[in-house]
Amino acid sequence: MDLTIANHNSKDKISWATSNAKIATITKISNTKYRVTGKKAGTATITVKVGKKALKCKITVKAPEASLSKTNATIKVNQSVDLTIANHNGKDKISWATSNAKIATITKISNTKYRVTGKKAGTATITVKVGNKTLKCAVKVQSVPKHTHDYTYVKYVNATCTEGEYDLYKCNICGATKKEKSTYSKPIGHTYAREYDKTPYIVTKNPTDTVKGKAVAECADCHKKVEKEITIKDLYTYVFRDGGVNITEFNGKYYNYDTNIYCGGDIIIPNKIEGWNVKSVGGFSNSPITSVVIPNGVTDINRSAFEGCTNLTNITIPNSVTEIGGFAFEGCTNLTNITIPNSVTEIRDDAFSGCTSLTNITIPNSVTEIGWSAFSGCTSLTNITIPNGVTDINGSAFSGCTGLTSIYIPSSVEGFGDGIFDNCPKLTVYGKAGSEAEKYAKASRLKFVAK
Repeated sequence: MDLTIANHNSKDKISWATSNAKIATITKISNTKYRVTGKKAGTATITVKVGKKALKCKITVKAPEASLSKTNATIKVNQSVDLTIANHNGKDKISWATSNAKIATITKISNTKYRVTGKKAGTATITVKVGNKTLKCAVKVQSVPKHTHDYTYVKYVNATCTEGEYDLYKCNICGATKKEKSTYSKPIGHTYAREYDKTPYIVTKNPTDTVKGKAVAECADCHKKVEKEITIKDLYTYVFRDGGVNITEFNGKYYNYDTNIYCGGDIIIPNKIEGWNVKSVGGFSNSPITSVVIPNGVTDINRSAFEGCTNLTNITIPNSVTEIGGFAFEGCTNLTNITIPNSVTEIRDDAFSGCTSLTNITIPNSVTEIGWSAFSGCTSLTNITIPNGVTDINGSAFSGCTGLTSIYIPSSVEGFGDGIFDNCPKLTVYGKAGSEAEKYAKASRLKFVAK
């Protein structure tokens, strides 16, 4: 809108201003006439000073109402027209509906744009609700006179899960389509678990020694879901040794052509297999599991047992475990915290190296030795307390823990390896005055605080 000063004596100075340029701007047309343009909903005041007199105009800018690109449309059978909502505020909920899907169907292109396609002669109303407002478009579908189809090639369509490959043609007159399939055209079938696609079955019910479990998968191509029963033998390879069962391989980490399974999700390892107690676990390396519960009675977590399980976020270790093997959790980059039970006496070499998301680790008093590079590269660790039972910390145990700011080392630790805290630039070592920890810190040029 334009604002004009009337009865100006041409001597008084004039100045124009807006109280909020985000709501309304002003553009000079002449010294006594300015154009006010609304920018967004709200109020603003236009102030005009004419000599010593101040003139004001309050401007209210209303948000434009949502509207439909067409309120009437005429199309022929098999032809389409697109309807678009203008001035949607991005907040109001939108719903689309057709009064008669036998006459005209609607297909979503985006939340604010749908395609209307004529199916047979007649009329239908497309109703769009935008918040509390209802918009309508009356659609008239006309029949196409009888004719001989004049087809033009459109494109080649690849085979899908349920339909073979074909060439698609469209009539230039009425828009009707046809498919031409070759003699050898066949559907590719559903693909429910492919290692290279990272589309595993997800365990929804873990199998036990007496009860079958269940797993659900989604087709990598069409996303159809399927559920299948799984047994302990589907998931695990194991041997009998020393009066118990040793799980040597988690079968779900590779695509298995015999069982059609590549398995992830939350795994609960059974406490018995074929009536025998499970004593040790291993062979889960690089599997797509997200969490694992190790049953009570297991004493050993084997070397490289869960190495490279990058989806693993949580693990439960029972008090029966006495040994965590070397590289057991190396490279579990999404593991955030872990509690080592009071039964473990040694944390082997590289047991948790490269666990870059690990923010908290509880080391029990039962541990006497921390292995080479046991926690190297755990960049999210900030504080660690070494318990009184530890006597030896081997080389590079905490090297590359770039976020580590403090560590308490008790007087019980007398053996220190080389480069334990290499590349720990923020670290302060705490311990007893005169302890081996103080000597090591000073020799390594680390800050030491007696505590």
